[in-house]
Amino acid sequence: MEKIKILYIEDNAENRLLVRRVLETEGYLVLEAEDGISGIRKAKSEQPDLILIDIMMPGLDGREVTTRLRSIPHLEKTPIIALTASVMKGDKERAVTAGCDSYLQKPIDVDRLPDQIEQFLLGKRETLSPEEEVHYLREHNKRLAERLEQKVERLSDISEANKRLVDMSLTDELTGLPNRRYLNRRLREELAMAQRFRSSLSCIMLDLDHFKQINDALGHQAGDAVLQSLAKVLCADKREYDVIGRYGGEEFLVLLPQVDAQGAITVAERLRKRVEETDLATNLRKPVRVTISLGVTTFNEEAINEEDLIRRADEALYRAKARGRNRSVMFGEN
Repeated sequence: MEKIKILYIEDNAENRLLVRRVLETEGYLVLEAEDGISGIRKAKSEQPDLILIDIMMPGLDGREVTTRLRSIPHLEKTPIIALTASVMKGDKERAVTAGCDSYLQKPIDVDRLPDQIEQFLLGKRETLSPEEEVHYLREHNKRLAERLEQKVERLSDISEANKRLVDMSLTDELTGLPNRRYLNRRLREELAMAQRFRSSLSCIMLDLDHFKQINDALGHQAGDAVLQSLAKVLCADKREYDVIGRYGGEEFLVLLPQVDAQGAITVAERLRKRVEETDLATNLRKPVRVTISLGVTTFNEEAINEEDLIRRADEALYRAKARGRNRSVMFGEN
């Protein structure tokens, strides 16, 4: 089935390219002419269904071209839309007097242009023969279906892009774990649940011991590789509803919903021993052995907020380091 053919007469190449891309996306066949003479020649040979013409062009301007087009028998009823940057009422009236059926203001609103053309063509249906009208309506319905499909695809792409942006904003780029922003939000949610249902919630703040020495001795790339390897070890056998993320630098935060103090210390010690016994890969051929220090705290129905829980876990971590590192310390223990 033939597409509706639009001739665009315009001396500005960028405008022609922009309009052609927009209209071709909507299912039209777009022809181009860079000046009045070539526009008249192309209109004669191609017999377009509609002509868009810029009024202000060097040589023959849009009004002169329109007058000549109307003198050609098979083009005398072809719809012509003038494009003008002028806001003077007289200029627009002269374009209509020359033979233009309508006009659009420049700069062109490319988002509205397809609908404007569609509405204009719908208004010209009374000049069509029954066969031409059937052809036009088929093309019209086809374009509507294509445009709907494209809009659905664009909405899907936008939705997917937005999801990726959200994921990126909540994910640590180096390790792929949840980042500090996500951890703080999740801690707030888990604490609200624990307070509502009077259940336990434990937090473990852990830190890689002597990480600066690794960076100084092996380089920052090796240090990054160690953090990536550590992240995998920490997540090796976590429960589905536990959360492990990178809180910043070499610090990681573990959230343990419905786990009391004794259970949290057990988890902390299991993580500590696993890390101590595991060779962590680097970007170098030789893996390294590291240790971690862990601070543990638990919510048990007392009035407390997420900042207090983080502070308690951080204080317990500080004590673990002060006691020689490579150990787990519960907040409040002597």
